[in-house]
This record gives sequence, structure tokens and C-alpha cells, in this order.
Amino acid sequence: MTARADAVTGVDLELAERVDRIRLTVEQWLPDPDTRYQCLSLLADLIVAANSQSSVNWVTTFRPDRKLIRLNIGWVLVCTISAEAAYFHFDAEAISAEALGRIQSVAARVVDSDFRAITGVSWAQVDPAGPPDVVPLLREHAVRLVERAQATGRHRSPWWRSHKPEVIRYLERVVDRELPQPAYFGETIASDDASDGVPAPEEVRAALESFRQVPLERLRIRLRQRRAEQLREQFTRSEHLDLETFNREVWVFESMTSLRDRDIKGTIFARQPLSSEQIAELEAGLESEDLAVHGNSVWGTGSSVYGARLTDEGQKLENVRQAVAILKDGELAPVEKAKRPGDLVVANRGISEVLGIGEVIAPGYEWRPERAEYRHAVRVRWNTTVAGEIPPQRHWATTTVAEVPEELYRLIASRGVSDRPRAWIFQADPKRYDVRGAVSHREELSWRVRQHATEIHAGDTVYLWEAGPEGGVVAVAHVLTEPGPLPEDEQERPFVRDESALGAAGDQVRLRIVRAVPRPVSRDMLRGHPTLGHLPILRMAQGTNLRLSAEQSEALDAVIAEQLKLVELRVGYSEIVESLASAGLHFAPEVVSSYLLALQTKRFVILTGISGTGKTRLAMAVAESFRPRAPVTAPGDGPVQPSGSDSNYRIVAVRPDWADNRGLLGYFNPLLNRYSTTPALELLLRARDEHRRANREGRLPYPFFLILDEMNLAHVEHYFSDFLSSLESGQAIDLHSEVALEMATSADGSAPVPRELEIPPNVYFTGTVNVDETTYMFSPKVLDRAFTIELNEVDLASYAGSVESAPGEIGSPLELHGFLGLGRASQRQPNRSDWIALMEQAGPEVRDTVLGLHGLLAEEQRHFGFRVANEIARFVMLAYEQTGRASDALWAALDLAILMKVLPKLHGTQQELEEPLTGLFGFAMTGRRTGGRVNGGEAEWQHWRPRGGVLERLAGADEALRDAPRLPRTAAKLWRMLRRLR
Repeated sequence: MTARADAVTGVDLELAERVDRIRLTVEQWLPDPDTRYQCLSLLADLIVAANSQSSVNWVTTFRPDRKLIRLNIGWVLVCTISAEAAYFHFDAEAISAEALGRIQSVAARVVDSDFRAITGVSWAQVDPAGPPDVVPLLREHAVRLVERAQATGRHRSPWWRSHKPEVIRYLERVVDRELPQPAYFGETIASDDASDGVPAPEEVRAALESFRQVPLERLRIRLRQRRAEQLREQFTRSEHLDLETFNREVWVFESMTSLRDRDIKGTIFARQPLSSEQIAELEAGLESEDLAVHGNSVWGTGSSVYGARLTDEGQKLENVRQAVAILKDGELAPVEKAKRPGDLVVANRGISEVLGIGEVIAPGYEWRPERAEYRHAVRVRWNTTVAGEIPPQRHWATTTVAEVPEELYRLIASRGVSDRPRAWIFQADPKRYDVRGAVSHREELSWRVRQHATEIHAGDTVYLWEAGPEGGVVAVAHVLTEPGPLPEDEQERPFVRDESALGAAGDQVRLRIVRAVPRPVSRDMLRGHPTLGHLPILRMAQGTNLRLSAEQSEALDAVIAEQLKLVELRVGYSEIVESLASAGLHFAPEVVSSYLLALQTKRFVILTGISGTGKTRLAMAVAESFRPRAPVTAPGDGPVQPSGSDSNYRIVAVRPDWADNRGLLGYFNPLLNRYSTTPALELLLRARDEHRRANREGRLPYPFFLILDEMNLAHVEHYFSDFLSSLESGQAIDLHSEVALEMATSADGSAPVPRELEIPPNVYFTGTVNVDETTYMFSPKVLDRAFTIELNEVDLASYAGSVESAPGEIGSPLELHGFLGLGRASQRQPNRSDWIALMEQAGPEVRDTVLGLHGLLAEEQRHFGFRVANEIARFVMLAYEQTGRASDALWAALDLAILMKVLPKLHGTQQELEEPLTGLFGFAMTGRRTGGRVNGGEAEWQHWRPRGGVLERLAGADEALRDAPRLPRTAAKLWRMLRRLR
């Protein structure tokens, strides 16, 4: 039996909200802007210096309860920023007396530190109100301490599980540059990349490489490998084992260590760093076998012998031999040897609290990427009804997995059902309180406790129930406080419909909404359920607070999970095409597919072409397809309204006089002391609220669309550059600096406006472009960050319905019958993993085509960078996956990706462009480099003419020519470019 100390994770707030919480907190701690910037800038420098030496041996933590932010490197606390002051440790050994004197003259205090792991360290205090003069003086000496601090630790920070990525994100905003996260911690945990159950290879490689670069760790690795060989040889026959040998060689951590008969126990695995001379001597001893080590070198125990609480020596020996036999079993995978089905597990928090007991139900470990930590997990069937306090188990404080004596396990398991229930139904009368509206707009609520006041406790689960024939479970919440008097929350008053019915003030609890249920779990759904059909609220709907059993709570969670699946917006590809046709928009399926794939890949698409081809109507119609169809009957029913001012898209007409982003984001008016909003900003704020609500409800957010009509009437770089940067980096856009504007609704009724806004991941941008003499050309920066789709084909015969299709028109294989939707496919930015997937899965011919194109462009210094390569790869692989992995779809997607991402950036004079375009034309015809200007396309160019979106061979042309170009869409575009050039 084992006890596993595991983390209990509550509702993880959206990262942006956690970052904002840190920002508000630090601004309170360090009110002086100069002091705050200097301190945070130095903290960022220390993080960069630490990560350059080891990407795993440092950690940033945020403790709002203790009011501090910390940076630990190895075993050394390097920096603390708190409500009292900021403290920076520095290397006092190498500092000159003059430099130390200058620091002492301006710092609030300078004190010697008493670290066990390192000597010669002092810390300087920076007052929160400034002045910040001491920080520049400290910078050099604080950074110098980093290298010494790194040497005190092992390959991973001892506090790695406490790392807070939001601290790094906040610092990035302050210092306006990208900062590293430690290699052991990924920000995006639940992602498509991790769906195969394997951690990102680059993350593993980076951590391993960093680990191997530390000389002392290299020695420890070799030593552990040598010990493994020795133990394998020693335990060849487990029946010859005895307890004395097992305790000496396995059970005790480093029972004996000697170098040429000199006792050096505690040297190799001590926290104190070793000099390079000491490490070299130990390595030589290991090579010559003069270094002798006994005991294990991985984990320690609280006793010097195995089974200290077991009295039967024979049972001890049998357990040891059985364990060794399992380890030697060649038919078992390594993970199957760790935990086996039937093993009993106790989950604890601290040394005296049990969270539950369970039974292992599957062999080995599984990878759980959605977790912030403990991602390698054993599958366990848990029983949490036994949760509660137990006598302190001191050895639980020093280990993650430890043996549980049988009598202790029996004590825990014998508790049966807990003395108090852990789940409740809290009921609200809709005539008195708008519970759906409150759940929809608030993250925390106060709730009256009229029954069971002595039994309800913080940490309990609550199901919020709306009374009445149309009611049911509308949300799940957690109790945050013990029952008692609470101050009135003015922000909840709009949801109170009948104050006279509330009665006298009494005990209340504070609730945090963890999941809203847009379509309530109704009485009719529960009456036929084998477990929930006898809920007290179905039989007697009296009372505010009703108790649930653990079994009922588990069953209700399952019903809610199924109900949430029904409210996810699912839009099929054929449904989108049909909705376009019903609106009188007859776009070729390939145009629709290209647009959808581009939105999935990048979230910013430019539709260009002659006026009147339906660019704006295409963007509107696709946006309409993703609008929720369910009728809204109350504020809590759905995240967005289906029509009117709350539509899921906005069309913004770009004005020629726009010189900054105020036309899109508004501005603060100091005369009126209010923020002048815009339709675009209102859409972004609604999308943000919907994204937060969807996270609480456990579903994908609904998409929102911002359509910029005639985008190039003004310089795009002037009014849209902030959006381009934010889409690329994830950084927030600054809106204003007035704290009061973001705190609550203004007196004039205007909604709060945040000081900064991150573009929500459920917002998609489309710009329409008409190219004429009144417009501006796009810069390479803009084209590099968008997908550009041309809509120039106008088939009037087909438009009148007189013919089925134009002769020679290409039949597109890009019909997305496996369409993933927008949210699921666009949850992350294109990255290197997409490029690797294209290179590995698309086949050698596609790989050679892409690399050949890049090489051809590189000769003229017109090649594309890593960003474009990743985006092309993601576009192609998304098309490949959503068309049933068809080869012709793969080539069509590659052709379109080149057309949209590479060709739009080809600008210049005839002298500059003619030869490159001719070579590219030849490449598009054959799919390979043909080795010369004439062979590269000049000879073929004159035998082809464009027809529709492709090329058609002229009558009488050389029969040796290809029947069709390898990249037909790209070839047709290049033919027109050459024709126009000449």
C-alpha cells in the first residue's frame, strides 16, 4: 500500500486574469512607478541569466496570502518582492569596498544572509516608495550571484511544482520583451500537440541537455548507471537475497561511500557545490573503480531498515524478493512495474489530512498534459467520503510516495461515509432572485444559509438550482467561506428581484462559480435517473440548502457533463456552403475551404480583388454560420444574443484619416472623464467575456468576427500594428491608465473598460481590399502575418445559371467533410511542430517541392522565414486532416498556401522581377527546379493561357508539355504576373 501526496487543484483562472491579479497586487506593493520598473527589470534580468545556465533549476512563485513574489535559483533565494519592500541578494564576496559602500549609502538596509547552501551573500532592501537609485548599483552584483546559486541545486528546482507562469507573463508586459519559462513547465497544457500522450520532444530535450551540462550532475548520472549495473549483477537470483544486503545496498540512501579507503559519505549528493578539482578526482575514481558506493542514490527513507513496523522477518524478505522479481520481469514494460491494478492508495495533503483512498485500476502511468503538475499519473478509482484529519505522519513531509502501514489504512478506510456531506443543492426562487443572470455575469456570489449552517463548510460543492417548472441545475460552485455574516455586495443587487422576500440578515457563504450550465438540468431529466430520481428537491422542493450524498453528487456531475456537450456550437462544412448558397452567394467550394482553413491557421485573413466580387458578403455569411441558433429566453441561457447589437460580428468601415488605433479601440476623454468606446472594442470585450464564460462551462467559446471593410483606405501599419503584434505575441494592448474606469460601471451607465486588453483567442479578423489608385499597398510586415485570398474570378454565365461550370475549371478536392470548426483548430499558434509534421507525413515529393521552392527564392533573397514556413505547414496539415488525408487535397492545399503566403510579397520593377517570376513559373509547372531561365518557364509560358483559376494548354502546343501544371493555381497567378510585367 502506498500514500501519494498529490496536489488538489481548484478552478484554474484564465491566465490573463491571474496576470492581471499580479499586476494590481504589485502596483499596490510598489506604488512608485520608477521603483517598480527598476525592481521588475532587475528581476527579469536575473531570470534570463538563470535560464541561460540551466532551464530547469529556477522557479518564480507568487504567494498572495504571504504577500510576496520570489525567485529561487537552486537552493538560494535570490529576490523577494513583497508588500513591505523589495529584497535582492547579491554576491558580497567579489564586490569591492567602494561598490558596497555606494549600495549601503542608498539602500534602506544591507544585511548578510545566512544560507546553508552558499556563503558570502548579502541582501539589500529597496523601499516600495522609492527612490530606486540602489537597483542600478545592485544589478551587476545580483546577476553575478546567479552562477553561484545555480551550482547549489540539482537538475531541477526543489520548488518546481510551485512555479507560477503568470509571473513571467506579467514581467514580459513590464519590460516589453520575451522572457523564458522553465523547461519543466508548459503554459499551454491542454493542446492538440499533447493529444498523443507524449510530452513535447523539444521540452524534454532541452531539460535533459541542460541537466547534462552540469559537471556534478554528469558525475551523478555515471555513478547511478554504475550502481544499476552492480545491483543488476548482485540480484541476478532474487532467492539468494538477504535483508542485511538489501538494507545496505538498496534501502538506505548512500549507506557507505569511500575513495581509496577514504570515507567521503555525504560529499557527492550534498547540497554544497563541489569544485572542478573535486569532481575531476571523483570521476577518475569512478573510472578506476577506486570510488566505492553502497546504498541507493535516488531516494531516502525515514528508517535505516526496510519494514521497521513489520515484525515478521520472513514476510519482510518475501516482500523484497517479490519486488526484485517484478523488476527483473522482462515481459513487463517499465511503467507496469511501478503500480499494478489492485494496489491501494491514500491521497494526502500535508502530514495530517487525508483526501481520499483508492484502488489502482490500470497498470503503469499515463501522461495527463492538461494538468499543471503531476502529469504522469496512475489511474485510480477514488473514494473521498473518508476525507478528514488523521494523527500526524511525520515522514509524509519528506517524500512523495511512502509506505502506509496496514493498521493506518484500516483506520482511514473504516471511517465509511464522512460525518458531513460534501455536496449540496442551493435553491433560488426566480421570482425573488435572478440566479441565471447572476451566474452569467458574476464569478462569485453570496448565498443565504437557512438550513444546515453547522454542516456546510468551505470546500464543499454546491449545485445552484432555479425553482419553478422551467428550472433545474444552472451552475456548479464551490463554497469559499464558513457560514456567517457577510457585507452586502452592491454588484449583486441588480439580480435581486424582490428584496422584501429576502427576510432578515443572517448567515451567508461566499460561492465561486466553477461551471455554468446554459441549458439547465431539469426535473424531467432527473426523474428517470436510477440515482438522482429520488433527490429530495424532486419530492419536496422546500428549503434553501439541501444535502446530497457523494453518490448523488457524482451522478449529477456526469449528467451535467453530458448536458454541456449539447450546447457546444457544431457547424459542419456542408452546412456553411449551403447557408452561403441560400443567401444567394455562389462561391466555389474551394474558396470557402481556403477561407475557413486560413481562419483556422492564423485568425487574420485578407480578401482582395476587384470591387463587387462579394468579399465582404463572404466574411459576413461565414460569421453568420457560427452564430448561436438557440433562442435566448433569459440572461443565463447563452453566451451571446443571436441578433441585434450583440451579434457575433461587426463590419467596420476603415476611414482614410485613420492614423492610429483610436478608430478601432476608442480613447479616454479627459474632459468628460470617460472612455469613448467603439463597436470594435465592444465586440472584443464581449468575446473576452464569452471566452471566460466558456472556460467556466467547460466548452469551446463561440467565435466572434471583426470585418474591416476596405482595409487599405488608410495605412494598415498606422491603425492595426498593435493588433498584429498582439496576435503574434499574445501581449495586451494598452487602452488607458485610469484605474477607476476598469473597476465598475460608471455613473453614466457606461460599462467598465480595462486598462489593457489581450485579443481573445475566439476573435477572427478579416480585411477586405479593393486595389485601385485611391488605396495603399500592404507592407511585407502585414502580408507576412496574414493569409491573402484573391477573389477576382467572375463567371457571368454560371451566375445566370445557364451553365453548370466553366470549361477547364478545376475540380477541387478541398471539401472539408471532417471540418473541425474554428475554436478547436485555432487554439494555438502555428509552430515548429507543424513543420515537422509536414516534413514527416506529407511524403518526399511534397517535402522536396517545398524545400525546392524555398531554395529558388533564396537565390534572389526573396525566401520566407520560419513564421511563414510554420503557417504553410499548418494550413496544409489542417486541410490534409479534414479531407480524409487525401493526396490530391494535400497538393491542392500546398498550391493554395503558396498562392496566399508567398506570391503576395513579390513586388518590384520589371528588371527585378522578370527572371525570378519566370523561374517560379517553371517551378510551378513541374514542381521542381529545372535549372535555367529558359528551361525554368520561358519556353512553356507561351503555350498556356489562364482559364478560370487554372491554365489551359493552347491548341497546337508541344505534345511533350505536361497535361497539367503541378501547382496549377500558383502557375496561373504567375502567368498573369508575367503577362502584366511584359
